[in-house]
Amino acid sequence: MPIDVSVPESPGWWMQRLYGKLVDPARQTRLAELDEWYRGVPKLPGMNKSQREAVAGFQPFSRTNFAKLICEATRERMTPVGIRTSADDDVTGDAEAWRIWQRAGLPVESAEVHRGMFRFGSSYVIVGPPDDITKVPVITYEVPRQIITEHDPRQQRRRLAAFKLFHDDIESADFAYLWLPGKLWVARRDVPRNTNSNPEVAFAANLFEWDTERTQTLPDPNMLPVHRFRNEDGVAEFEPYLDLLRRINHEVLQRMTISVYQAYKQRAAINLPQFDEQGNEIDYSEILVSDPGAFWQLPEGTEFWESQSIDLTPILSAVKSDIENLAAVTRTPLHYLTPSGTNQSAEGAALSREGLVFKVEDRMARASATWSDVVSDAFLWLSDKARADLDQLDIIWKPAERESLPARLDAATKAVAAQVPWRTVMTDIIGFSPQRVDQMMAERMDDQLLQAQLTAQTMAITAPVEQKIAAASAGAGGGATGAPKGQAAVNAAKAGTSVPVGNMPAKLQLNAQRAQQGQKLIGQKT
Repeated sequence: MPIDVSVPESPGWWMQRLYGKLVDPARQTRLAELDEWYRGVPKLPGMNKSQREAVAGFQPFSRTNFAKLICEATRERMTPVGIRTSADDDVTGDAEAWRIWQRAGLPVESAEVHRGMFRFGSSYVIVGPPDDITKVPVITYEVPRQIITEHDPRQQRRRLAAFKLFHDDIESADFAYLWLPGKLWVARRDVPRNTNSNPEVAFAANLFEWDTERTQTLPDPNMLPVHRFRNEDGVAEFEPYLDLLRRINHEVLQRMTISVYQAYKQRAAINLPQFDEQGNEIDYSEILVSDPGAFWQLPEGTEFWESQSIDLTPILSAVKSDIENLAAVTRTPLHYLTPSGTNQSAEGAALSREGLVFKVEDRMARASATWSDVVSDAFLWLSDKARADLDQLDIIWKPAERESLPARLDAATKAVAAQVPWRTVMTDIIGFSPQRVDQMMAERMDDQLLQAQLTAQTMAITAPVEQKIAAASAGAGGGATGAPKGQAAVNAAKAGTSVPVGNMPAKLQLNAQRAQQGQKLIGQKT
């Protein structure tokens, strides 16, 4: 039965509407161009028609992939390290939420989401039902070429519908997925397809039928588990600066062209006769032979000219200047784009890094809200509405500022002196992950318990000995007649007593034995 697309806001109507937006030629062309720039294979720099054939051999070598460096400089500093929920909202976050995050593969998948966000201006995540093996919701990164969302024009974060179209080679079928609040609609068309020759999939309502097995009701009536991660202004990190990237590639091509052509110096002869005495045209290619033993006899007045090398310094300086401008407008530290950037002053490097930190913090704020929606949907699939509460959900990020270890330790010492809580110092200043801080806290408690046990055991060992020494000393001072007997008691006490260490815990036996040996040494020295 064909899908009805005539009723406004019906599932078929939404599919038809979103399909038109998904395959919009301008949208697909833009995404394809951004993908080419990110992969380092944009359209070749232009040349004059007469020069195209001459430079075709080395023209592709003029492209430098700055676009990917710009994206990665930001993405590398965006690392989620924890999640706070209503069940556990302390500084180290909810351990159960983080377990689900890791079990779902999000430490890697989140990096792909951020990469797509900076590469295309938008990336998407689908939160599916729990997997039979992992027992946690399936959370996947989706490229914008295959998926699109419709948003409320009055509130961009509110999603009205989502649509994905793709071909499944295993089932030899085209699938159209439509998400509406509280409902997933699936349509399919069985059609074998060779994706190598015809990778595009088209939606036609009269060719698709509803797949009742895959169509399902979602756990919450307001749930729409497709989320868009939108970059600033919805554009790629490098998209506003494509003209600058094109200029750099063009200047590099000009430099390469000059270098290639001046490698073969051009020579010319002036005042050479064109015809001999019989009127025949002279072929100088056989006469003026470039040979070490060649001897040329030329008419009087003949002059030779040879092309000179061109100074490439101005072109190199121009390219360097444009790269510096690119680093400035994208707020990317110069050393990411050129090795010479490592030679800048410490203050200059700090200032350039400061711009990157501000940009990363802005991107974290944009992504945090959407990641909270993703985690909330994951807990809805698990029927954990308490943890799904968005009012209590928060993503914990690794600090965008990456200071050296000595600098962090120095700052931590000052923070502790200022009575900043220990866990906050460990996470926000030194930069340990919440999970590592929890482990360190357990280790600190173990150390304190061990120290308390050692102190008690040492006191138990030394107290009887000290009492005996004190009693013996008192007896020794009773008079001359009692001196030998009292002195013998003192010596016996100082020699130490036998302590049954076999019944002690394993961790304490070595310390107890050392304490006994120490008492014996003290007695011997005394």
